[in-house]
Amino acid sequence: MVRVSFFTALTMAASVLAIVVPNKDGAKNVGNGKGLQFITGGCLNNADCVTACCAGNGAGQGVCSAAIAANQGGKTGCGFVAKSKK
Repeated sequence: MVRVSFFTALTMAASVLAIVVPNKDGAKNVGNGKGLQFITGGCLNNADCVTACCAGNGAGQGVCSAAIAANQGGKTGCGFVAKSKK
C-alpha cells in the first residue's frame, strides 16, 4: 500500500492549479506577428511564436509553447487569440 503524506498531496494539487505566466523578456515580440517569440514568451496569436503555437494560460494571456506541451500546466492548447493588445 502506498501512503501519501498531506504535504505531498498538497504540493501535487498546487502544481496542477499553477497558472503559466508569460516571460516578460520578449515583450518586443508580442503582437508583431513576425514569429520571433521564444517558448514561454507572451503572444497574442500563433503568428508571434517561433513554434507557431500560442497557447492560452487559462487567465486570458497567451504563452508561446511547443505543440507537444500546449495542453500542459493548465494551458488551453495552440490557437489562442487575444481579445485585445494590452
